[in-house]
Amino acid sequence: MVRLDESDNIHVIELAGKTRVVIKNGKVIEVGEPIVKSCPLWRDYFGLEEFTKEFIHDRVQRIMIDKRGLFTERRSFELLPEVDFGVSEIMMNGCEDGLLDVAVEVSDCAGTVIVPDPELIEGIAGQIPGVIRASPIKKVIDELEARGALVLDPATAKIDQVEGVRRAIELGYRKIGVSVIDAGDAKRIREIERDTGVHVVIFAVHTTGLNREEVEEMVAHVDVITACASETIREFAGKHALVQIGVKIPLFALTFRGKELVLNRAKHVSKKLIIQGSDLPVRSHEEPHPLSE
Repeated sequence: MVRLDESDNIHVIELAGKTRVVIKNGKVIEVGEPIVKSCPLWRDYFGLEEFTKEFIHDRVQRIMIDKRGLFTERRSFELLPEVDFGVSEIMMNGCEDGLLDVAVEVSDCAGTVIVPDPELIEGIAGQIPGVIRASPIKKVIDELEARGALVLDPATAKIDQVEGVRRAIELGYRKIGVSVIDAGDAKRIREIERDTGVHVVIFAVHTTGLNREEVEEMVAHVDVITACASETIREFAGKHALVQIGVKIPLFALTFRGKELVLNRAKHVSKKLIIQGSDLPVRSHEEPHPLSE
């Protein structure tokens, strides 16, 4: 384990089989062991049969950092090719079409951010993996604020989605989308919604490795959940879902508000789609391996 100095620009992310990657001052300094060995989406996009530490190191350093400037002051918020039903795409279109006023999401270089601009919602989250820890980079924070976003804590780049929702409410937003990775956060946000009378649509992301108790807590409180590499989400959340999107890495809408936003995204997807009734979940022979609990 590499020693981390608080004075350094440190980012900790998880991607590609929930592999932990540590970035220090724009350089990858640590790559953990992938929890998931293979993923059909990575196979489709990159022809990659099995995750390796070498591939992940190269992907983060060469593409994310050197080419796109992530985790550095060169960070840009250009729009990349969209995922058909990614959470940031769903929130972007929700804000464009009046179903949401604002998104509370996590950005490298800034932590929790409150974002009313649809293109910026996608520009922030459309190209980053799960950010576990961020360091503040002033140039990036200044650009976010110039584009109308509010950074929850510019001094520390704190990641706190519960406080982000509270701040969004203080700013007067009434229809809020928020991404979470923690079931306890989802529960607290739902309590805030009940106490304030606002509408919060909660998206559970980065869910590989959640145990059954955490999945059940998520399902009780969130509107949309990504299955990632979780067997329990596929089966337990799938049985409670109103809509399933995809079969290799499914996304489940669990509430009417979640269903409305997912189907609203379908209006914006340019490719042809098939929509039909079915018992859920629908499984695929192509899934990540191995699936977590």
